[in-house]
Amino acid sequence: MSSYPMALRDRSDYDEMEDRSISHAQVKVEIMNDGVMIHFMEPFDNVSIQIVDNSGITLYERLLSISSLQSYYIPISTRESPYLIILSGDNMYKEFPINL
Repeated sequence: MSSYPMALRDRSDYDEMEDRSISHAQVKVEIMNDGVMIHFMEPFDNVSIQIVDNSGITLYERLLSISSLQSYYIPISTRESPYLIILSGDNMYKEFPINL
């Protein structure tokens, strides 16, 4: 990867994982072949992870305490697409729309 700004990079310079990730300063969501990897960039005492499908049905729900930088893997079928990942807690609310 080069050091010049991303806005100036040619689209052909992106690798596959860059095309399949969504990032906010506190959290990065990476789409894997058979699931989703959530990378927490800072600690959170109580963070709720919820995945809902297009009709609003909850597919996955978990409450975690993230004490340090860490990653959390969620296996989810790509046939449930599109879906929404909702992370909330510790003065944070993030939505990650996933449309595979």
